[in-house]
Amino acid sequence: MTLFVDTNVFLRFFLNDNKTHSPAVKKLFQEASKGKISLVTNSLIIAEIIFTLDSFYKLSKQDIIEKIHAIMFFEGLEILEKNILLRAIMFYQEKNIDFIDAYAAAFALENKIGVYSFDRDFDKIKEVKRINPAI
Repeated sequence: MTLFVDTNVFLRFFLNDNKTHSPAVKKLFQEASKGKISLVTNSLIIAEIIFTLDSFYKLSKQDIIEKIHAIMFFEGLEILEKNILLRAIMFYQEKNIDFIDAYAAAFALENKIGVYSFDRDFDKIKEVKRINPAI
């Protein structure tokens, strides 16, 4: 059986803040690590996890990155668009830009396209060609 994993499942696991949900998620991940079930998620879920941990729970960028790395390298979970996500996490960590911009830059690079944006944060990534709409 393959199951898509939603944001709230990861949050209950990381935060261990619900007496019912958190242990259930731990059991789910244990089953996946043993190969009894397959789990899958995507970049939108990862982005929502980062946004929630940052804006609502006020975790540090380093804490967030550690949690995302745990997801990215969890053997019982398939992550769609993993290469783009890994590059985006690197930009998020190293270039001091928000994750959505980091993801957009990684997506542009992966697809060999430019970025049409007023946002100068893209200029922090020399490989990304930003086209300013005002010019």
